[in-house]
Amino acid sequence: MRSCSFEGNLVLGCRGNSSLGSHLDSCNLSLGDSFEKSHCPASLDERKMFYLRSQGNEISQSNTANTSIVRENRGRSFNICGETQSMPNDFVDSTNPTICHLKQSEVSQESKCGKILLKSKNKRYLANTQYDKKDKYDKECENIKNYNKSKKDSWISLFAKIVESKHRFCSQSLSIITNTLKPIIIGAIIMTTQVNAQNTKSTTTLTHTQIKGVQIPVIYEYSALIPAGNIQLVFQGGGSVNSDKIALTALKDEILSLGSSKKGNVGFANALEEKAISLSASSGSQTLNFYLSFLKEYQKDAIDLLGELIHHPNLKEINKAKTALNARILSNKSDFDYLASELLNKQLFAGTPLANPSLGTQKDVEAISKKDIKASLDSTLNLSNAIIVVGGDIELESTLKMLESILQDFPNGEPYTKKHFEVSAKPSFVSENAPTQQAYIYFGSPLKMQNLKEERYLARVAGFILGASGFGSRLMEEVRVKRGLAYGAYFRYATSSLISYGIGQLQTKLESQDEAIKVVREVISDFVKNGATQKELDDAKKFLLGSEPLGNETLSQRLGRSFNEYFLGLEIGFYKQELERIKNLELKTLNAYIKSHPEIAELTFGVITQEASKETSSQVESKQKSHSNAKKAKDTATKSSKKQKG
Repeated sequence: MRSCSFEGNLVLGCRGNSSLGSHLDSCNLSLGDSFEKSHCPASLDERKMFYLRSQGNEISQSNTANTSIVRENRGRSFNICGETQSMPNDFVDSTNPTICHLKQSEVSQESKCGKILLKSKNKRYLANTQYDKKDKYDKECENIKNYNKSKKDSWISLFAKIVESKHRFCSQSLSIITNTLKPIIIGAIIMTTQVNAQNTKSTTTLTHTQIKGVQIPVIYEYSALIPAGNIQLVFQGGGSVNSDKIALTALKDEILSLGSSKKGNVGFANALEEKAISLSASSGSQTLNFYLSFLKEYQKDAIDLLGELIHHPNLKEINKAKTALNARILSNKSDFDYLASELLNKQLFAGTPLANPSLGTQKDVEAISKKDIKASLDSTLNLSNAIIVVGGDIELESTLKMLESILQDFPNGEPYTKKHFEVSAKPSFVSENAPTQQAYIYFGSPLKMQNLKEERYLARVAGFILGASGFGSRLMEEVRVKRGLAYGAYFRYATSSLISYGIGQLQTKLESQDEAIKVVREVISDFVKNGATQKELDDAKKFLLGSEPLGNETLSQRLGRSFNEYFLGLEIGFYKQELERIKNLELKTLNAYIKSHPEIAELTFGVITQEASKETSSQVESKQKSHSNAKKAKDTATKSSKKQKG
């Protein structure tokens, strides 16, 4: 094995089995001064092959003298500028070509991986070029070397196919298959932006912009990953808990999905599609949200369409919106998970807007008019309620100027006061009949959280151990693994400024319903009483800390997290503090927190089942025992009577 150092070389593999120096020509394309070259032997009659591999900044020659190396690498994945590409299977054919991996070296942060101009006039590669004389080839190598030095650029990785030639240098017969090269080039260009983005640390910032004397919070993160932008306009007070009529929020969302009154549904959709713009609107519990994404070159067009939708909603299509919403309501009548969840909400959130069905009923929908929707939008769309979220390869100042043209027509309004509700403290059990083959069991309980900032990380770990982690959680182990009562059983601590509570669910066989409910009660009661184990805490730490990058890798994830932090009254980047707290969390502290919330075991159940009884499982069990005792007494009396007659 012989190796030579390189950085950014174009390496040509040739047939033969002698030393490395007689096998390849190296045109040094790096910023360094080294320049080595040699050529293939005149005779290329030998049928033996070798494969070139990149190891850091070294090219090594494998002396394996057969074609198996080439065959083994068909379909193999290689790393190209951070992008995984596969060697096509058709690289190996009857001509037994040598495979060369043109490997890019380690790229410094200053260099730009993948800036490629695959055109012959740039003289940056030797593909599709035949050299009759060695001096022409040497001159071309020198040209490439000088060109690369002047541009201070680096080469990307490519796969090349060396076609057999018996009378020329191996470099003479180098060709790149167009159909194979095209997707690799595209992938390399895309990965160029990824490498550049990774070398630039993106941070999410919180600033403010002033419109008509009102300070509007702005969350912003610059990302050059792709030439595109994302904008989210949030209006507090436009959510489901803010409506005085059930189904008003859901119908409003349907209206906003039907385009503008100017262009109509189809015309508005075509305007978006023509320029690959994505625009949607949806409501949360306390917010009305507009989501906009676009290519950088169409930023102004996208913002103009956003303004058109906000200022000119297609209210004339209210009947179409009602039809669509009623269809969803009818569809949910056969969704037993939805029915069980709504059944639980009625009990758990009794006396609050959260107890109402999220879509309402058909009767609720028909009671809403265009006037109701317009009044709801007018009361929500004001400057004091607005929050702006911006991200992507777009400049903040110019973006805010464009958005100002939309927002300046809104009234100032009054600042929104966030709502807060408490869960019903009285445990209950309610069930409804449905044509189902299994029982859908949803359950919840209060969680009296005093300080969200100080307690949220503790609730997250406790919930993870008890039932939020799936396999390995306390509830899953007892319900599924040990007893086989259900495919899955889950429970988590839901924490927010609006309401905090415990929530869980499972599905089981009809005949296992009571046993499953009993196990859920026992597991949660034991958890509150005795807390977690050290192993459970260690496993939770490993997962929560180890999986954190997966929830923070995309721009939309980071912007969403930052918005949630702001809306909850936490500083931007607060999740990092939580991770540090989780890392340093001791078992004693966790168990003290778990035991300080015994209310989590005060469970309310909502069950969809075939059974007619609406009694609690304990009542059913008591009645069954009473029935059994009565039957035994009757049998005893019958036997006694027979003895007397005899």
